[in-house]
Amino acid sequence: MHEQILLELAPYNETVANAGFYATCASLIGSVAVLLIFTCVPETRKNFFFNIGFYISLSDLIFGISTIYVQDPNEIDTQVCQILGMGREFGMLASIVWTNIISWCVFKTLNNSVSDEELFKDQWFYLGLGYVPALLLSILPLFVYPEIYGPNDIYCWLSSSEKHIFAITAIGYYIPFAISFLLCMIWYCRTLKLIKAFITFRISREFLKLMLYPIILFLCNIGAIVDYFYVGFVDSKGLLWLQFTYVIVRQSQGFLNALVYANNYGVRNAIKRRYKTMTGTPSFHVDSSASVIIEQFESFEATSNEYLIEKYFNMKKEYRYDNDND
Repeated sequence: MHEQILLELAPYNETVANAGFYATCASLIGSVAVLLIFTCVPETRKNFFFNIGFYISLSDLIFGISTIYVQDPNEIDTQVCQILGMGREFGMLASIVWTNIISWCVFKTLNNSVSDEELFKDQWFYLGLGYVPALLLSILPLFVYPEIYGPNDIYCWLSSSEKHIFAITAIGYYIPFAISFLLCMIWYCRTLKLIKAFITFRISREFLKLMLYPIILFLCNIGAIVDYFYVGFVDSKGLLWLQFTYVIVRQSQGFLNALVYANNYGVRNAIKRRYKTMTGTPSFHVDSSASVIIEQFESFEATSNEYLIEKYFNMKKEYRYDNDND
């Protein structure tokens, strides 16, 4: 009986596959939109956090491309299915790591007076951290189990034909997810504490938007985790409604991440400025000297978090000064 639980996963369901397809399409549209904004609006590349948002969407794009089909994975060519499975694994792991990086960088920025310029100095380190471990964890298992990637419920992923698929799935994804999410929550709680102590609503709103990434990561994976344990320990056939729900939510992660990126004040302002530059639309109907000052201020706030950070640390210094005097 125990051996049977290890060998079986929920069967392919066309209804669930179709729902996942539409959710994946929405995520791909969102990821491509972020890619276009990042490419066509140069000002967004001057903000470190917008860069990380782009890298998260790039991971979502790879994940989406690897799951944009409704065909039963058992009917897909073996080599193609292996490539799709490895792409799915890489996209999921990279998204997890990048979400952790953005959580850490937000906390580091607020806690240690770190500027955009200082963060950009470590950009290559973060790029390596964001993609290299995910790549290694996706490729190295092939040397142990050459056919580790293959059909898995409705997608190509870690092959359900492997003898110990339950353990392999845990090691290949759910354990790294759990560790990463735990770290995300540590940075999240510590960041929230700093925001509540020192920052006004106007400033905290922008940082809290960035902290939506770990919340989205959790919401988009919790259903899959519940289904994983239910299939593994309760009923290997699974629950249709649970599979339906978690597939839609999981495949929507790229779309939700894109909404967070596009809803940032700096991104919206940079897009507006880019549009006005391309169309020749004047930004203000005031005298020339005032226009220059306001335009420089908007550019500064749109392309960097320095404006918010400066206000934050001024408030933090005042708070500590008052406490010392008391």
